[in-house]
Amino acid sequence: MTKMNDKQLQTFFAGHKQEIADKGFSDKIIRRLPEKQRTPELVWICAVLSTLIVIFTGNYGRVYYVVMTILETSWWILPVISCSIAAVIIFAVTTYERKEAIFR
Repeated sequence: MTKMNDKQLQTFFAGHKQEIADKGFSDKIIRRLPEKQRTPELVWICAVLSTLIVIFTGNYGRVYYVVMTILETSWWILPVISCSIAAVIIFAVTTYERKEAIFR
């Protein structure tokens, strides 16, 4: 088997392109596909509001104190908590998009 670079592959496939008549079937399928779902605005709104609440109420000192206490006493738990939170967020976003696409 000979090795081909990308340009050779593109040239090969461009020269051997075959059109299959589907009588507009592909276009119908593409039009019926659901649009890509965006991240729910509620997630961003809650993130911004909670950040603003912490800043304007002056509780950023408490947040700093809690984080520093965790780092001093049990530093190993911070990556576990942050990975768990990230996994929950990723799961929520992916199931939200999937649910919207399925039940549309």
